Amino acid sequence: MRLIRLSFAGKELCDSSQDGRRLSETIPRLFISRKTDCVSRQAPVGNVVLGKNRLTCRIGAYAPGGTIGEDDMQPKVHLKANDTILFTGDSITAAERHQKAYRPLGFGYVHFAGNFLLAGYPKLNLHIMNTGVSGDTVIDLRHRWERDCLAHQPDVLSVLIGINDVWQLTMEPDLAQTAATPDEYELTYDQLLAQARQQCGCQLVLMEPFMFCRDPHDRVFRALTPYIEIVRRLAAKHKATAVFLQRELDALLAEVPPERWSEDAVHPCLWAHAWIAQRWLQATRL
Repeated sequence: MRLIRLSFAGKELCDSSQDGRRLSETIPRLFISRKTDCVSRQAPVGNVVLGKNRLTCRIGAYAPGGTIGEDDMQPKVHLKANDTILFTGDSITAAERHQKAYRPLGFGYVHFAGNFLLAGYPKLNLHIMNTGVSGDTVIDLRHRWERDCLAHQPDVLSVLIGINDVWQLTMEPDLAQTAATPDEYELTYDQLLAQARQQCGCQLVLMEPFMFCRDPHDRVFRALTPYIEIVRRLAAKHKATAVFLQRELDALLAEVPPERWSEDAVHPCLWAHAWIAQRWLQATRL
């Protein structure tokens, strides 16, 4: 068997066999199905092993629901000594961070990602912060942006926001005083990111709002789609690293039912928080 390493969008594909032939012309895009090990357009991989009659995914190479070399296509987050990495958003980010037992990072994905960063880069003396607030919409985030983001002058800023906007507009329209429509969401979010880039010069990480749902007819899930698309557009516009959470969940929920991830389709259980942290670290390549 010989190892083939796939790279950005089918370019620089190289065979590691003796002749080292380039494969970009003969195999411009390879996709591998997790179920059948057959070439498909479901699950692109970064590394595959070419056997006699099939392609087999190497452990650690599977990137569900994305495109070949998608992480390589994104800005890599670079760290230096004494950097401040700030996570902000709603309750998924906050994860009870004000409770004594969970201070200062909460019990969620920020706790996992933050401590992995501290363990992985002990010489850098990183400062990890969590300013998530339960129930926040993008409008609420705007109201505290100066205090909870800009004032800390983060070097890396990670944002996860949007599910409360969708939930309130869909399920509690009479109480949705600060929920933003898709147009308002994009305008407000865009302004916040522009401020952060201008005043802090920080690297940005934008996380897709998501739901643990596989029912295409679910009202909230359907309403979430334009918000996810907006985050992807803003990531491209602001040269941010995107964490494609819903895209990966869509692939996994076919095999791992939503109730294993969350009791309410929104708030992750503990292992799901760890999974989100893995996706964050994978996307940022840290």
